[in-house]
Amino acid sequence: MRDLKDSERQELQSNKGVAVRLVAEGTPAFDADILIDDVITAIDGVSVSSPKAFSDVLRDRRGKQVSLSIVRRGQRLEKAVQLNP
Repeated sequence: MRDLKDSERQELQSNKGVAVRLVAEGTPAFDADILIDDVITAIDGVSVSSPKAFSDVLRDRRGKQVSLSIVRRGQRLEKAVQLNP
């Protein structure tokens, strides 16, 4: 994950969100079709504004299924992801 670039913040009209930098094969993100440069704005409705905040929320939900709010090329998506224990 990485912080949003200024251009991404402008496009989203928000300071909230983190961008996906890498998706490794065999991970929950890969299985859920998360793509590089997707912007994740929330996990289970909880806004994330930094890579650390993203990691903190995921850690609290380890082993559970979560709903990710994603923006991909201007389109808003919801993805269900089963996290590893």
